[in-house]
Amino acid sequence: MPKEKGHGEGTITPKANGTFLARVRVDGQRLSHIAKTEREARRWIRETVTKSEQGLLPADKGKVTVEAFLDQWLKASIPSLRPKTVDLYEYTIRLHLKPAFGRLRLTDLRPDHLQTFYSDKVASGLSPRSVEIMHRLMHRVLNDAVLWRLVPRNVADAAKPPKTPKPEIRAWTPEQARHFLDGISGERLEALHKMAIYCGMRQGELLGLKWEDLDWKAKRIQIRRLVHRTVSKGMTTGEPKTARSRRPIMLPDTVVDSLRRWSIRQKEERLLAGSLWQDTGHIFTSRVGTALEPHKVHADFVRLSESLALPRIRFHDLRHTCASLLLSQGVHPKVVQELLGHGSIALTMDTYSHVLPSMQEEAVRAMERVLGAT
Repeated sequence: MPKEKGHGEGTITPKANGTFLARVRVDGQRLSHIAKTEREARRWIRETVTKSEQGLLPADKGKVTVEAFLDQWLKASIPSLRPKTVDLYEYTIRLHLKPAFGRLRLTDLRPDHLQTFYSDKVASGLSPRSVEIMHRLMHRVLNDAVLWRLVPRNVADAAKPPKTPKPEIRAWTPEQARHFLDGISGERLEALHKMAIYCGMRQGELLGLKWEDLDWKAKRIQIRRLVHRTVSKGMTTGEPKTARSRRPIMLPDTVVDSLRRWSIRQKEERLLAGSLWQDTGHIFTSRVGTALEPHKVHADFVRLSESLALPRIRFHDLRHTCASLLLSQGVHPKVVQELLGHGSIALTMDTYSHVLPSMQEEAVRAMERVLGAT
């Protein structure tokens, strides 16, 4: 048997069946390969040494499967992910990614595997948006696989998800919004619904509010936390989505008045609950003081809107209603961006581009008023 050489210097051993066993030691690893010819064996040694020098050699000898890496990646990523994101990723990995790619070695995954997967999912009836989420997750996972030196490149870069149509923004007209506000006067969650329309707050932000966040004198409230329900952890409290989401919001007088009435009503409910009351400090609570369930808030909103014969929209669409109404009244998009807590003004403009035509018409009329028609 030939003596094994040092780092980067391989050996080639003829086998009885006419093949050649190529061995090489790189990065502390002893790698081997069966080649049909001696020439192929030498080429494999050269390519392996080159990949090692370029940092492209898989750190695990290319043995890890996609399924094993997905499990490893998710476990390592959970601490930095929001609970709802963890739920989404766990669901996507378990129901879609593992069945499709789990048994493949990570190093054997190719762009055409992903491309075929995307096409098959759309053909099966999944929405392009759902498939796009799978692509983004796979791209993120493979990016980390590259950083951890398990694969030389991110094959998702060469795969294209289906085109996703821009989601239609549903919002009430000013007349519909006024009809809703008039119709919910005296309702238990009147203040919550008013804040959603007047302030454009997300449902999780509303449910996360505490009385300590409210400055009665300044008529201002501070967004500091979110409350939502996840499959894995139930009701959870977390940080706002972005730094811009942690924002102060000025409250209209009508909202402040509704909050005062709600504060009195909550105190009455506390007395009625007696020892069952749980003092969480939340502004909007159940009848025993606990944070409100998101699905119950949505169900109450649907009940109210249906009783008023209004077009059915989601609770989240009250946020869209707020933004659309403000933009249509000429409020600067930068102000709307800060109110909603968007990360950039580009996101605000892109999301509410349906309002821009009326804004442009007003701009034309403004120029005519200033310069006159010639």
